[in-house]
Amino acid sequence: MENQEPKNTHGGARAGAGRKRQDTEARSKTMAISGTETEIETIRQLAKASGKTTSRFLIELALNK
Repeated sequence: MENQEPKNTHGGARAGAGRKRQDTEARSKTMAISGTETEIETIRQLAKASGKTTSRFLIELALNK
């Protein structure tokens, strides 16, 4: 046999390694909106007055919750 280097057994992917996947419904996605400064500020004020984050306020408004 020729001089062959021994196979390296360190590193590389291993079955079952890494972070486990979460429920796909629990993952968040990002969305951007455009509006005038006045419109955006009004939305922020309405969200704050309702005790919600701007994101939660807009999601519930859009989904009629």
